[in-house]
Amino acid sequence: AARAPLRDLVDIPVWLGCGERDDRAPQTETMLKGLKALGATTEGGISSGCQDTAYRVRVLPEQFAFFSRHL
Repeated sequence: AARAPLRDLVDIPVWLGCGERDDRAPQTETMLKGLKALGATTEGGISSGCQDTAYRVRVLPEQFAFFSRHL
């Protein structure tokens, strides 16, 4: 998260998500907080589970809704 160019993403709607048991959950949460602090349009978040098929099926409708609003 410290190396992510967050300021470069401020003008781009971002969906960023991760499962709570994933090793990248802390970085994902830090990036979401950083983007929101900069005023970026962000959606997603930390959900239950991990990045497996069940997680993907669970968040897919939210991702499609995000894409349909921002494409």
